Amino acid sequence: VAHVDIDVNITPNKLKRAMNSLLPDDIHVISTEIVDKDFHARYMVKQKKYVYVLNMGEYNPLERTTVYQYNRKLDISKMKKSIGYFLGEHDFKNFVSEEDVRDNYTRTIYDCNIKVSGDKIYFTFIGNGFMKYQVRNMVGTLIKVGKNKLKPSDVKNILERDDLRKLVFTAPGCGLYLVEVDY
Repeated sequence: VAHVDIDVNITPNKLKRAMNSLLPDDIHVISTEIVDKDFHARYMVKQKKYVYVLNMGEYNPLERTTVYQYNRKLDISKMKKSIGYFLGEHDFKNFVSEEDVRDNYTRTIYDCNIKVSGDKIYFTFIGNGFMKYQVRNMVGTLIKVGKNKLKPSDVKNILERDDLRKLVFTAPGCGLYLVEVDY
């Protein structure tokens, strides 16, 4: 969802066609509609759902840009134990890009889980908002737990202590998907 403020008298269908005629082939407007003047696509979000996909199996060149090709086994049980520490309201400063400077890093994670299907791991996070690299850093830290480089309890410590950002690993962007936004 995006919003624009325009001073042009155009029907939603004609606006959709006009936008699609100018956009690159990898972007496509599905629908357009007229909304209240006070609507804001970013600030009125109630919750977002992100899914991150990782391949533990054989390298798949067809998915190299859409799924993180980790291509090694991970300790899923330790990762599942660790992901629960993200639930609830926390200061996620250690899980955000260092260049993302702000007064408040508090966000609430309503639900998070790990599902395995074949050689793929699906990490799901639902929260009231996410900051730059937050999901990728949470997933990367879970990967470190799965590699036995961190203990499950280290995730809790990273959330609670300012001096532990160095333990966080940023997973590549190729496996990250914003799959749902609720207003």
